[in-house]
Order: sequence, then structure tokens, then C-alpha cells
Amino acid sequence: MANFNTAFGLCSTTDSRGLLGVAEDDDGCVVVTLGKSMIIRCRLSDQKQLNSWSTALAKLTSKVVWNAIDENYVGVFDNVYIKQWTKVDSSLEKAKKHKFKNEIHELLLYSKDNILRKSKLIVLFKNGSIRDLESALSSCKDSTPDVIQPQEIIELADIIFDGVRRHLIIVTKYENKYRQCYCASLEDGNFLIGEPIKKTKLRRPGTSLLGFTILAGEKGNSVLTFWSDGFLYSLPLPLESEKCGVGKYLGAINVISKTSEVAIQAVGHDHIAIYGGDISEEGAFLGIYNVKFGVIQAQASFKMFNKPPRMWLIDNNLVIVMGQRLVCVPFNLQTQTLSALVGSRALHSHLQTPSEICTIVPTAVWDENGMDVKPPEVDYPDKIKEQLITFSSEGWSEFGICQALMGQLIESKDIDTLLWCLNNFSDIPEDHLVRMIQLALRDKKNEIFKSGDGEDLKSKFLNKILSIPVDSFSLLTNLKRLFDFDDCLALVGYLTGLLSNAGVEDVSVADSTAVLEWTMTLLDAFYQYFILSKDPKVLESVATMKEQVEELVVALNDMAKIIPYVTGLQKGKSVGKKRCGGSYSVERFRLYT
Repeated sequence: MANFNTAFGLCSTTDSRGLLGVAEDDDGCVVVTLGKSMIIRCRLSDQKQLNSWSTALAKLTSKVVWNAIDENYVGVFDNVYIKQWTKVDSSLEKAKKHKFKNEIHELLLYSKDNILRKSKLIVLFKNGSIRDLESALSSCKDSTPDVIQPQEIIELADIIFDGVRRHLIIVTKYENKYRQCYCASLEDGNFLIGEPIKKTKLRRPGTSLLGFTILAGEKGNSVLTFWSDGFLYSLPLPLESEKCGVGKYLGAINVISKTSEVAIQAVGHDHIAIYGGDISEEGAFLGIYNVKFGVIQAQASFKMFNKPPRMWLIDNNLVIVMGQRLVCVPFNLQTQTLSALVGSRALHSHLQTPSEICTIVPTAVWDENGMDVKPPEVDYPDKIKEQLITFSSEGWSEFGICQALMGQLIESKDIDTLLWCLNNFSDIPEDHLVRMIQLALRDKKNEIFKSGDGEDLKSKFLNKILSIPVDSFSLLTNLKRLFDFDDCLALVGYLTGLLSNAGVEDVSVADSTAVLEWTMTLLDAFYQYFILSKDPKVLESVATMKEQVEELVVALNDMAKIIPYVTGLQKGKSVGKKRCGGSYSVERFRLYT
């Protein structure tokens, strides 16, 4: 499990776009490179500024980092110089500098297979080559071989360890068109790049890449990518071939805006932090996503959001840019407890006892002649057959399949295919359910709901939607976001009709419960509209709803009185009144005539 603690302001920034970065220091401190000429050192516990340095001549081009081995600070100036200084140094102008032949992109910290647990400083050049700091300083006049193309810009770089060898992973942007992922094995004993160097394009048709990070999991390393359709993909590392693509589908995140870039940071073996715009397009969203179980375990909302979003991991703290300030958000990762995740979505609320939860295993069936009988194939709709087969073979969840397909079906008003999805899927996103109801309610003339056998297709369609298990909070959010008050009144009228039929038609308890749940959520979503409205039609609809609810309450009270008698009959007990209440009898006789 994961949770956030109270956030606090770390320091102010004069220009959030000019901020070069935040790096971990020693003794619970951080070093913040505010711009090209200003560096400060702050303590996290009380946000006190302990040191500051400035430079007038040479300009910083990447964030300053703390070298724990030599106990000094290292910075890159004008892309070609490296300077080192200590805490007691007051001026950077006098610090010794080393000039390099190749331009430097940034300084990396690597400690994954370091026995001393002290991060080793790695110099990353703009051409993709790397050297450890000691080797780089001793050979600063030597040129380094090109790993990436000149048209590419490095956006993310890290060194991973797979238990046998170290690998350099670089994600680049090619001419502002698409991203590429490079994987290069490093020679044993040093950080020299060996052969071969593999690369793959991070590109999916019809979507754009919003964010990415490198995750060092317990079972292996991977590049996680988040796309504009809300899908999260995992690309295993090291790369097996140059045709890996974006990897396999991992899950969907639908609580964050998918119209702007997001910042993603690995915070554990199975957790990532994701920071971006709020789903309402107002403010910012910060959450911790469990990659193993596919759920958001912690989330926080903020009123301000900067584009592009920026985030750094400092021990157990996430440092984010918010307006003209750096904000620190502490978090905790606790032992994984699967039981605590159950109920995060109301997907299996129909399961009442553990005995109803079955494990599906492969079986074989033979006919009387001994021939193996194959189970009948699923009759997929022609319009989505190929996509369904592809998604199923890739191991997509029902939620992910519905998220990918049903949006297009709603736009094309394909009622038959949508009805097939409703009959075969139970984990359908709430926003799609709301949009389908909206589609049905706005079809006043039944132009898209036509049935040749005379069956009321619209009622069948709406009743099936209302019977799908939903998460009340997500449903409430999507009703507020997608419905207007006219849609609300139309649905209230339909729900009122269902409640009135509950007493005369064969309506199951589950259907009645679903109708009541939708009714309560709908009234919660538009509570203020009903309170403030003076429209006679609105008042009439509310009064009609009240009458139906009161009738149902009376019916429920009558049923409560009948239940004990019915239970007694089921147990074989007599329900007639007894003439005597004990083991004796009373007789009356005349003593005198």
C-alpha cells in the first residue's frame, strides 16, 4: 500500500521553466539548481537554506549533483566544462574546471550494483556516450563515439543491472516526431559501451506518448510508457530485438488528464508516481500507481499545474513544480496487502461467498465415439473481431478492451455491437456507460433504435446498462462531467418508470438494487439543480419519484412482516395460532342446576 503525507513548500523559483533540476544531497538535504547561475542547498526537515552559490561568467547547463564518494559538488558549465567544489567554497569562479571535446548532456548517478552503496558519478554526453567521472576527467581531451544520431535529443537516460551485465538505456526524441529507445551493453569493469547497440521506436498509431520512465522491478527492468488513450505499456529490458515496439499492455489510468504531458517516476519495484493535469482539466493530479495490481493506491490534487510537469524523487519524497514554488510531497510504501486492494472497483460485487469464486482450468471433452469435442468459438461481431482477438491474445483486461473499442462504437452509434459488449463484458468504464445512456435518451424519435421483431430495443439497451456493476464515486464524477440537467431529467423519468413497474412485473432484486443505486447517484450529482429549480416539470418529476419511493417503502414494510411466516413455512413449522399457551387446559362446568 502507499499513502501521501502532508505536502509542504520547499523553496521559491524565479523561473520554473529555467529550473535545471533537484538532486539528493547528504544529511537529509537537497541541492536545487534554480537556473543557469544560481544553486541553493536546503534541508528538508525545516526547509532552511544552508548554502548558496552563484556564477557570473560560465553558465550551468544541467543540474548540480552531490558526489558522495569524493564529498563534493559537480556541475556542468557551458556544455563543455565540469567544475567541482565543496560546501565551504564561497565562489565558483575559482573552482578548477576541465574542458571536454564532446558536449555534455548531464551527470548520472549509478549505485545499483555498488557494494559501498554510494552512487558513482557518470558523465553522459550528448552523442549518447558515457564515462565514469574519474575516467572522463583523465581523458577529457579525447573524443567519444556516437551512440545516437545528431538529430536526436536525449530525454531520459539511466543505467540498469540485470544481474549479469550493466546496460545503458536512453530515450530520445527524433526531430520532434517520435521517440526511440536505445539499449547498449556496457563492458565489464568499466562503463565503456560495447556492441551491439539496439534500438526500437516508441510509437503507436493514433496516439501520442505523454510520459515514460524506467522501472527496475523485482522480476526485471522495463520502460513504462503512458499514452494519450490512457493505456500503460511495459517494454522489457534489455531489448531483445529492434522490433519490440512499445512492449505489452500493462493497464489503463483514467484519473489523470490525457490531453497534456505527464511526469512519471519509479518509486519502488512495483510502484510509479505519475504527475499531470487533473481529469477535470482544472489543477494538477499526483498519484502512486501499483504496477503489479494495476490500481491507484494514493492520490492528491492541487490547484495549480505547470506545463510541462516536472518531478524528482528524493529519498521518500516527491518534489514537484507548482507555480513559482517547489513543493515536497512525502510518501510511504508499505507491505503489499492484496486484501486492502479488493473493492477498489466494484467488479465482482455479485460474488457473495468464497465458494462462488472458481479457478478456470483447461478441460477436455469427448463424445461417445472417443473424439475430442472442441468448445464452440465465441461469435465475435465482425466490426471488432480482429481487434478482440488481438487484444485477447495480448492479455488485455476487460476494462482495457472496453476502453479501446467502445468509444468508437458509441460515436458510430453501433447499437448491436454495443449490446453485444454489454452482454459479454462486466468491467465497463463508467464514462462509456454514461455516454451510452446519453445516446439512448437523446434519440427521441428512435432513429438509431430499430428492431424488426417489434421488441423495444431502447428499453433492453438501457436496462442492460443499468444492470452493469459500477463504482459509485466514478459514476458520480462522470455524471457531473458528461450529463446536463435535461439528460438528468430524462433518466429520472425512465428510472421512475422502472420503479413503478417493480410492483407489477417480474423484476429481480438485483435489478431493483441497480435502479436504486443509479437513482441515488443521479440525485447526488444534480442535487443543487433540483433544490434551486422552480420549473413545474422538475417539481413534478421529483414528486412522482417521491410517490414511487414511498410505495416501495410500504411494500418493503409489508414484506418484512411476511418474511417470518415464509421462513417458518420453509422450515415446516405451523403458522396457526395456538389455543393454549401451556401444558394445561381450562374447562368450565356448572356446579348447580
